[in-house]
Amino acid sequence: MMPDGERYHRTLDALSQELGENLVACALFGSRARGDARLGSDTDLFVVAEGLPPSPGERQTRLRTAVGSRRAPMASFVAVTPAEFGAQFPSYYLDLGLDAQVLHDPSGFLEDGLRRIKEITAQSGLRRTGTRKRFRWEWARRPKGNWEITWEGYRELGRRQ
Repeated sequence: MMPDGERYHRTLDALSQELGENLVACALFGSRARGDARLGSDTDLFVVAEGLPPSPGERQTRLRTAVGSRRAPMASFVAVTPAEFGAQFPSYYLDLGLDAQVLHDPSGFLEDGLRRIKEITAQSGLRRTGTRKRFRWEWARRPKGNWEITWEGYRELGRRQ
């Protein structure tokens, strides 16, 4: 589903021009994706692309320059390569799985990842609670010991000492 497609069309065009065939996927996340943005809320975009600069700061600069301040005055980018997306599972992926609205994903790469994140969230028994200002994740059944969440899923590692 594409939220306000026209609103993001120019931003996607600019990203496509900058990244070319290296652009794998792009999704809206955060308050705009959830529908609870306020006046002055930034636009959070999750970008998956090949050939990105090595540092997050360089990536942000490259994408903001490509998009330009008139197209997306308050855009914030989280940009990863496909390999990075699959090699890590930071906690914000839980929010992506719940909120992300895919804007561009011709190969289905990101959709597949988001579907897997939803499966892992359900398997773990985690649920997000709170208000738009303060979200937190809570367990349906609190683990008795250490645990981890990876792309392989949720697993308990054993009792805490």
